[in-house]
Amino acid sequence: MTRRIPNRWILPIVCEIWGVDAAEVRGPARQRKFTEPRQVAFWLSAQHGENSLMAIGRFYGRDHTTVWHGVQRVTARLGRDHGFDHRVQTAVQRVVAMRPIDDPDYQIGWPVPVLVEAGFQYLGGEVQS
Repeated sequence: MTRRIPNRWILPIVCEIWGVDAAEVRGPARQRKFTEPRQVAFWLSAQHGENSLMAIGRFYGRDHTTVWHGVQRVTARLGRDHGFDHRVQTAVQRVVAMRPIDDPDYQIGWPVPVLVEAGFQYLGGEVQS
């Protein structure tokens, strides 16, 4: 059984890559520097998160149709913008690197764990481009 990554762990990864504050991404701001990472977080949450579009919307303070629109925007943009693709791929690799501690593929010797309180660990390592 594969455990899904909680949405609240996806947001900090996206915010770090885009260099924005999580409160701004979850807030009402409509500037592109906040909407782009917000939509990527929606997309990642839909792909790897543990909840429905409605639950993702609740987490981000949005309606499920807004989440759906954001997911569609990211999907449409992938493959057309190399810089955007690279950022999204970096985020995907970081999210996928989150593994349950009880995962049989868990290896001792990886970098210091984060988010251990809920039973997950970031395995780290260099991001492949």
